[in-house]
Amino acid sequence: MSTGGEGIPFLPGATVRDYARRDFRKKQSFEFRNGVQLERAPDNLPELEEELSADEYYNFFKTLPPRPKPGSDPKPVPRYVALDRRVLRFYGYFVEPVHERREETYRVRKCIIYYYLEDDTIHVQEPKQENSGIPQGVFIKRHRIPKESGEFYTMDDLTIGIELSFYARTFKVIGCDPFTREYYLKEKSRELPENEPSFPEDPYQTQRDLLITRKAVVGPPKPKDDDLIRFMEAKLGLPAPRLAKDKLNQFLKNDRKVLRFYCLWDDRDNMFGQKRPYVLHYFLSDDTVEILEVNEPNSGRDPFPSFLKRQRLPKAKSELYETPESQYYTAIDFRVGDTLTVFGRNFYIFDADTTTIEYYAVNFGIDQSPVQLDEEEQQQNIRAEVPPYNGFGSEEDSLGSYMFLIPKVPKKNYEKIMSNDRKILRFRCKLDTTKPEDVDRRFILSYYLSDDTFSMFEPPISNSGISGGKFLERKRVEKPVGVRSPESRYYGVDDLKVGNKLTIFKYVFELLEADDFTRRYFGENILTTAQTAELQKRLRAQLKSYDPTTLFIEFDVDESDEIEFSEFKELLNRVGVTLTDAEFDALTKLWDVDKDGKISLKEFYLRMDD
Repeated sequence: MSTGGEGIPFLPGATVRDYARRDFRKKQSFEFRNGVQLERAPDNLPELEEELSADEYYNFFKTLPPRPKPGSDPKPVPRYVALDRRVLRFYGYFVEPVHERREETYRVRKCIIYYYLEDDTIHVQEPKQENSGIPQGVFIKRHRIPKESGEFYTMDDLTIGIELSFYARTFKVIGCDPFTREYYLKEKSRELPENEPSFPEDPYQTQRDLLITRKAVVGPPKPKDDDLIRFMEAKLGLPAPRLAKDKLNQFLKNDRKVLRFYCLWDDRDNMFGQKRPYVLHYFLSDDTVEILEVNEPNSGRDPFPSFLKRQRLPKAKSELYETPESQYYTAIDFRVGDTLTVFGRNFYIFDADTTTIEYYAVNFGIDQSPVQLDEEEQQQNIRAEVPPYNGFGSEEDSLGSYMFLIPKVPKKNYEKIMSNDRKILRFRCKLDTTKPEDVDRRFILSYYLSDDTFSMFEPPISNSGISGGKFLERKRVEKPVGVRSPESRYYGVDDLKVGNKLTIFKYVFELLEADDFTRRYFGENILTTAQTAELQKRLRAQLKSYDPTTLFIEFDVDESDEIEFSEFKELLNRVGVTLTDAEFDALTKLWDVDKDGKISLKEFYLRMDD
């Protein structure tokens, strides 16, 4: 412990350590009573600067207050613990004057006064009223509210029927909740007066309630408001047109149900008139009609979106009186082959879509078969032929320069690119040729699922005279002229199967085998390493009873010391080994060490001795 020496300022570097001090304890500032943490009251006992003898310690502790005996009354808990979350609630209001309004001269503002017993604080809350236009909620924040005399309000100042002045605003207390009444009776032995029956009358609220009452339906329910009355009247024989329509029921039943008709407007009798096609939509949800124009390219007309906006279509327009309900077009009025009058223009309906034809057949029993138009009236769209590919860039780029004045970048299928990224199908293939220098050449064909492109690589073979390497740059490959079609012009994933032959730029390739990923992609079963080892063990046990050289020479017909995979399969059948396609593929991959598509005598001995 460092202390300042006599006459030395208490500064860093100017302190002296007291080596004689042995007591470094600090006085406690908190203690617990009845499980509550309290701050100890400061005592006026002198500090013990020096060590005391036993007698001095005894005399010192005799001056301390005695400890409570077991079983005696505990010390009282503090007020903020005993009265925590105990709140008195009073109901009241204040009158607010309103200026420059004819409907009201004052307004009654209802409030709730909360009194917190733990610290004598008060806060005033105004309940929110819907569509009042007044910012409501916390009216006075929680704090101790002073009186005009300077003192603070306490619970003794609160009762029913009095007026409280909070910051020059007068609140009238008219009631309290049951807990408040019970607390006063138990703790203060004082019974509060009875609650007043209600708040005083508010002129504006009274006027609003009167308007709502006037707008309410008076008398018996009308047919348009009661489904049961409409049903009973219809059952008793009331004509259907006189029954009020249930528009809500019609909307819920027929929402998003639209009838579509194809029609023609023949305006050739007028100067510069034409015969133009339109599409008519009839909305079953509200019996409205819209007519849309069919915008044809290079027609010389502005592409207006609609000819008639969505509305109820009258059969005969009258400017003198309102159109009656029965004079509007309904679903039963539209027939294929009929002429429809739309504000003085005649539209000939010649066809409808499949959904509309089925709707009329089911609901009305009407056949809406399309009407065949005259061949002279059918327009023939004359299109220029697409020029052949010029060899520059891709075919999409060449086609874009033909279709558009300013060529656009060809769109890519990014969803396909992202989902098939780094997914490549690989096949081992050979040239389908009789040339002796090309018979033994092998190639790796890669197909990229992301953009349907191909690439080909030729593994180099020593002393073959062919360098190998990249054989085909990555690109899309067209099918031969006699095989391609407008729907499938390029080779795709459906053309890639082991055994198929592909003509790639006049070279014919035969697919020999695929890698494990490709086989899994096409759903084939692939043996695991453990299964392949078990198959190899079973085959060696079966071949032990045969002479390997004699067996191999028997199937080596051309005496080349090599047998094809088909001959190897016959050899296995000869010794009584029957394998599935997946097992045979796994076995040939294991026995064909140099991956040349054949099994030599050396490889045969090597796998027999494993």
